Amino acid sequence: MSKRPRTYMRVLNVGDGACAVFTLPWEQSHFIVDCGATTRGKGVESARILSDALGESSRKVEAVLITHFDADHWAGILKFPTQWKAAPARPVTMRYPHLLPKRQGGKQQAAHLLLQAALVGASVTPITDIINAWRTAGATVHASPVKRGDSFTAAGEDWDVHWPPANTSVFVKVTRDNMHELADRIDGLAEKSPAFASAIDSVYEDWLTAERRSGLPDGTSSGSDVSAASVVRTLGLDEDELKTITRKLSAYANMLSVVHSTDFVINFGDCELTGLNALLRLQRKDSDLQSTYKVVFAPHHGTQIPRPSLQHAFPSARERLISQNGPQRLSKAQANVDVIAFKDMITLDKHINIHEHGHFYYPVR
Repeated sequence: MSKRPRTYMRVLNVGDGACAVFTLPWEQSHFIVDCGATTRGKGVESARILSDALGESSRKVEAVLITHFDADHWAGILKFPTQWKAAPARPVTMRYPHLLPKRQGGKQQAAHLLLQAALVGASVTPITDIINAWRTAGATVHASPVKRGDSFTAAGEDWDVHWPPANTSVFVKVTRDNMHELADRIDGLAEKSPAFASAIDSVYEDWLTAERRSGLPDGTSSGSDVSAASVVRTLGLDEDELKTITRKLSAYANMLSVVHSTDFVINFGDCELTGLNALLRLQRKDSDLQSTYKVVFAPHHGTQIPRPSLQHAFPSARERLISQNGPQRLSKAQANVDVIAFKDMITLDKHINIHEHGHFYYPVR
């Protein structure tokens, strides 16, 4: 008789987004990592896919992690309460990235979340929108930002948080300079639109205080009725200008994406470029990543790689490498010879499965 798995994971196909569920099967305890938008709708379709996967066992959800606030990672989390078969019966801990001090990178984080909130139809207090959506549908939710050095337990497993950092000191000077340039760009937009300046403050304060406010009695609403989209329209940006600033802010958020692991799986979220390089540089003096994991979730849907001098510090996959990409990112990854070579390097055996796209079920413990 085969041994029953202690923990299994499901990677759900939500198109060019991300969604994974870790489950302790005999207790049906679920840990959801991201649920982002598919190409149609503002998270509703992704939420429906998640609901179909969990069925009535959605009452066993105990933890959620949003690795970062790009819409393709959290729009479905916002809409999940409208689709679930049953509200979680136990308190749910909602984790998301640590917020940097406002003058040391936090302003850029808030601006990014504001623009993403506009995409999914949220207000200028989007974290509270998520918490209130779950509470209104019958769940008890506690908010908890996470950063490097934190740890938590979910679905019967102990998880370590390797990223984001507590502050920007871990980045090289050129990266910090680029952060300042992006902050100057946001300041310029704020001067142009007082509504935008006020909304940045609202998003920042919402993010900063959500953990404390989530301890208030269920049903307490402290959100805003100002839509993020209405604020973005006050900027008067044309389509190309809006795409440019959105892309820059998304790259910034990706740099601070949560990276977390147990002893058998590591998920790099959308950590990429200077963020990924900074994390791997830390391995020289503080080696907190294992050299190998049974399962590795590749950075940014399998489209990103660290600089060549740091690739040796990236952990290898013993059994599965998960890209978690949709049609657009799949074609991008398959067209990049460097990405292909890197994936071959970090899969210790050429016969190891590199799962690029689609639903995937795997017993990992």
